[in-house]
Amino acid sequence: MRLVVTFAAALVVAGCGATSGPHLPSTSGSPSLTLGLATYAPDQRVALPAISGPTLAGPTLDLHSLRGSVVVLNVWASWCTECRAESPALAKLASDPRLSAVRFVGIDEQDKAEAARSFASAVGTTYPHLMDPDGSLLARVPLVPSSAIPSTVVIDQDGRVAARVIGAVDVAQLRTELLSLQQSG
Repeated sequence: MRLVVTFAAALVVAGCGATSGPHLPSTSGSPSLTLGLATYAPDQRVALPAISGPTLAGPTLDLHSLRGSVVVLNVWASWCTECRAESPALAKLASDPRLSAVRFVGIDEQDKAEAARSFASAVGTTYPHLMDPDGSLLARVPLVPSSAIPSTVVIDQDGRVAARVIGAVDVAQLRTELLSLQQSG
């Protein structure tokens, strides 16, 4: 019985993910796997390490090249049911004229390139998507376990994690957070 309960809890935390990941620090520093939006005060933000690689469109993208902009980094996969529901809303948010200074980037997890390209096109995303067939890029994203698909990290203008969402985003909450960060930079 304990094994069944543990497995069920892991599935809830994982969303669409199938593997377990590291514990996440909460804003107070204690482990937290809470679904939803968590924000971090400027003095509690951790720097995003170097993350780069080929995109679904072909060219290589280095996230450090986006420094100076607020960046939304969304982790998704074409096989993920929650991602299928979330992605069209993110595509629409990325085209919101009030967020014209915000850059959106996807990380496509453990997917076949053709399935990912087809999915990204079907939902209308026009922003770049890093390919991560083995999970090595996601493993570098701070505050997100490798099982958290979908998940989203908001990076401030200084390259630090200002917010993270485990599970599907609440678009209204994310928009509010992005507008606030955009104005504070």
